[in-house]
Amino acid sequence: MPHQPPLGIVVSQIVAGTPHWVWAVLVAITAIGLRHLQRRHLPRAQLLIMPIAFAVFSLWSATQALGAAALWAWPVGVALAFGLIALLPSPAIALDADARLIVPGSPWPLLLIWTIFGLRYALAVTQVMNPALTHQAGFAPTVALLYGLLSGLFAARAWRVLRSAPPTGAAQAVAA
Repeated sequence: MPHQPPLGIVVSQIVAGTPHWVWAVLVAITAIGLRHLQRRHLPRAQLLIMPIAFAVFSLWSATQALGAAALWAWPVGVALAFGLIALLPSPAIALDADARLIVPGSPWPLLLIWTIFGLRYALAVTQVMNPALTHQAGFAPTVALLYGLLSGLFAARAWRVLRSAPPTGAAQAVAA
């Protein structure tokens, strides 16, 4: 029976073998996520930038790593996310004098960013350490579904904020 190295050694080898640019990406996306902890004043279009970017990255990552299974499972995950978000009460969103959305701070974007990063990292490690696992039935659709669910939560949150915001003319009425 082959001897398995201790988990701590395996983890340290994985971390040591990770390219430096991966950690730079983690620092950058953490900085982006930390900005979401603060209340922000955003134009409506800016609220959509991050969800669109994460959706594109998520779908690209899923299809690159998992192939055709991602093309049906990823949208199912997005649909599940929208269904889950629809169950939550709408936030109270106001507009400032410049008709920008006043979005309250939240830890959820940071947690989602870290979770997406962790999923992508774990998938990359799995593909290196146990490539046969990624070809087992159910693996690819499950991971693609998770990618869709996580990026869908970003998009659904933005949709929920936009849906609960007053019309643009309301800010002008308040400012008058």
